[in-house]
Amino acid sequence: MILFVAFELDASINSIYMNKPSLLVFDVNETLLDMTQLKSAINSRLFHSSAFDIWFAYLLQYAWVESLTGKHRSFSEIAGATLGMTAEKLDCKITQSEINVLLSKIKTLPPHKDVIGGLVSFQELGIPMVALTNGSLETANAQMEYSGIGKFMKRIFSIDEVGYFKPHPSPYQFVLNELKLASSDVMMIACHPWDLLGAKRVGLQTCLIRRKGMPAYPFSEPVDLEIESLKDLHKYFES
Repeated sequence: MILFVAFELDASINSIYMNKPSLLVFDVNETLLDMTQLKSAINSRLFHSSAFDIWFAYLLQYAWVESLTGKHRSFSEIAGATLGMTAEKLDCKITQSEINVLLSKIKTLPPHKDVIGGLVSFQELGIPMVALTNGSLETANAQMEYSGIGKFMKRIFSIDEVGYFKPHPSPYQFVLNELKLASSDVMMIACHPWDLLGAKRVGLQTCLIRRKGMPAYPFSEPVDLEIESLKDLHKYFES
């Protein structure tokens, strides 16, 4: 006789047989840090309600172009160049000095409301955590210090250490190699489906945290967990 067992948590779980991970890897921008202030500043300066969205799409596009064509530039360089492109597209003049001032705001982003409490709970459970960002290490360290997140992280990883932007396999594999862990023992947490798609194809467990305005990609491989806040992930570890 075959016995089927069903159970329900606040988090949506696609596999009840996966191992509880021994390391959590967090994406930073939009996943842990709220970019609303930067979005408002860019939209206001470029006089367009979609300026931030246009810029961020350009930023990711040309970061990936650099990786695909075998050339690496820092996220900060590409961010500045693509913000200039966005201004040009919107027929808005902007100086390099203004671009620098706008983008400096990325270092002073606040955490989402669920983040600090969630990280405290993982720390209390003894679960190691690291951050993996497409940003530079200098920017990431400034973000971690300002937001208060850095004290929870065992290490901050930047893709500058490997020269390829996520979702290229190299950044995820670099974390595994540095910490000497098997991919199946590590969970990537992000609000971007493309980030989790890259992690999944390297063999990591994946957790999608649903942030406002982040639509799902229809062709993504199923994530292992889907949550509304980090509190839901904490409940999974306690189950």
